[in-house]
Amino acid sequence: MGRMPLQKDKLELLTTDFHHRILVGERVSRYLMENELLIMEAPLRKKGQPLPLCNLAAWVGLVEVQINGKDSVAVRGKVEGKALFYSEGGPQEVFFEDKEFFQEVNVPGAIPGMEVNGHGRISYIGEEGPPLEPEGKLLYKVKIETEVLLTVVDTRQLELGVGVKNISPEKLERRVIMFEELLQENAFPLTLSGELAFSGELSYLKVLSYHLADLDWQQEKGKIQLQGNLVTLYFYKTAANSGFGENRQFFKQDIHLPGLEKGYQVAVFPVVEYVACDLQGERARQRAYVDLFLRVTRNVQQEVLMEIEGVDTYKEYLLLPRAAGVTGERLEIVQRIPFPYPKEIAAGTYRLRGLQAQVKDDGVTVSGILERNVYYIPEQAVEEADEEIGEKLGADETEGKGKENWPLSLKVEEPFQHYLHLPGVRSGGEALLYVKADKCEYAPAEAATLQVSYTTLEVKVRQAEEYAIVVPSRVPPGTSVVIYAVKKGDNLLRIARNYGIKPADLAESNALTEDDTLIVGQKLLIPLMLYRC
Repeated sequence: MGRMPLQKDKLELLTTDFHHRILVGERVSRYLMENELLIMEAPLRKKGQPLPLCNLAAWVGLVEVQINGKDSVAVRGKVEGKALFYSEGGPQEVFFEDKEFFQEVNVPGAIPGMEVNGHGRISYIGEEGPPLEPEGKLLYKVKIETEVLLTVVDTRQLELGVGVKNISPEKLERRVIMFEELLQENAFPLTLSGELAFSGELSYLKVLSYHLADLDWQQEKGKIQLQGNLVTLYFYKTAANSGFGENRQFFKQDIHLPGLEKGYQVAVFPVVEYVACDLQGERARQRAYVDLFLRVTRNVQQEVLMEIEGVDTYKEYLLLPRAAGVTGERLEIVQRIPFPYPKEIAAGTYRLRGLQAQVKDDGVTVSGILERNVYYIPEQAVEEADEEIGEKLGADETEGKGKENWPLSLKVEEPFQHYLHLPGVRSGGEALLYVKADKCEYAPAEAATLQVSYTTLEVKVRQAEEYAIVVPSRVPPGTSVVIYAVKKGDNLLRIARNYGIKPADLAESNALTEDDTLIVGQKLLIPLMLYRC
């Protein structure tokens, strides 16, 4: 704590250094793209039957983020990927053409000059319906959704007034300011491997969906202990039978976070990017690639000086965003699927699209559409016997022989709306939404099938607080206006922040708007915040 003369008076202002990385805003930016996959080889299945693709995989090869204006962050990246295709000549890998994506994301509070970080990964991948079959080739439409986790940080270093020597406390007005500080962000790739066993030699295996279940972590000094289950659903074929299967694999992992202390908050954002399987006779080797993104923050409280009775004070304007409320709930989205309860059924990949959040007093309303692929084998499947077997054995002997038993697939959609109670939040706040898949259950209904999808929804509401705080004067006593010459890279928002005044006040004093472009050498009047009591 320091002491500084307060204007012309002999009072001494007691100060403290304010040096923090303030978390201004967070966003999850999603971008959906469509890619074409052309297969030249003949597939290991009859024409019109589904599921010849396997091991769909994609990854984000490059992400660049930049604040390009007030509340605007530009996100640019590149996606690469591949698929395993079962052909008559055996399995082969086919690579997608690399694709770039670009998006402008609204992050309230972001201004040029602040720090912006982005971490990209794949949140959804799946083929859209059966392939087209032009001239003996196969053309698949593959949809890939990327997810970029954004943070905007304002590194502030100021000297704030906290008191005055030899002034009675009743003449001082103090206030506690609160904000969230970002300490570190890290991505930890986690590879899980295991084996699947079958009663017969595998001829085909396709992973239909995957998710993390029972995820939990314990926080210790310098690390967290993470554990959970990887749940994988798949369709398999052997010479004897075929059907759906589920595998649960328990994992436990220590993640080291140097500098992690008691009282710090750790947020874990996990995504299973893809699962791949290699056939090895009656077994299959499974490899899963999990992206664990961790964000470490702490809540800071600082008492500051707001007013001194009867004394002229210099003040600086400070806009501090803070987390006004955080909550998480498990949603049950019930959907009626228009076919009788089948012989076998399994959930495929899913995504939530059109997510929107409306912040109201004491709560948030979240809405969107659940989109999911469903795979099923009907009770009375219409199947054709292998023609060659039919010719040798006769029509009566082909019952149960040579049938493919490939499952049918259906894309289903269901809109949903959910209200989360968050006491203390106010209308107009900004909401961060994060979702992750959980299990899916099925039940029979009259001439239909009920699908219950479980999804964990996490919501964090951020709100900004304005403060006018007493600070030591950075100009000679009596100065109320500074003439400033614009430098290269300057804008009104950055200049206002550096002088501790409101951008709107700076724009009004110079007959400008906050978004106006400045010219190098242009003179601006900087009205300092001198308050007279």
